[in-house]
Amino acid sequence: GIIYYPIEGYFVSEQGERLAPGFRVSIGFKNFIRLIKSPQISNPFLRVFGWTFLWAFLSVITTFALGLTLAIVLNDPYLKLRKIYRTLLIIPYSIPAFISCLIWRGFFNTEVGIVNRILNNFFQVIIPWLQDPIWAKVALVIVNLWLGFPYMMIITLGAPI
Repeated sequence: GIIYYPIEGYFVSEQGERLAPGFRVSIGFKNFIRLIKSPQISNPFLRVFGWTFLWAFLSVITTFALGLTLAIVLNDPYLKLRKIYRTLLIIPYSIPAFISCLIWRGFFNTEVGIVNRILNNFFQVIIPWLQDPIWAKVALVIVNLWLGFPYMMIITLGAPI
């Protein structure tokens, strides 16, 4: 058959001859220059780039902090029922992420979600979790915390004291 060499960017036929691609365009650094000079491109790029770093930072810090805190609490030999607590706290890790995301989407529903019902009962506030971009990001961090803390808890529980 025909073989493609992606690094060199050409095909080789069954007979061993080099086949030229249909077209080739070299743009050099034009896209990078457009990224720097064009505010229509650079402004959204910088917002997304900044959110990516903030997401990574918040994901690691929150999951590690909660996982470590729970591991320290669960390592207390005087804590009654600690094996049951460990088992219950690992449950979020055993549920597939897709299912957890669907459940949390229902929790964050503006009209009938349990999160807004609790907030409304105690603080008389309703948050548009999935409609407002800022609150949607907060909801993402919360869901990621739910999905990630059991892993960090297991890892830190296994650390020597």
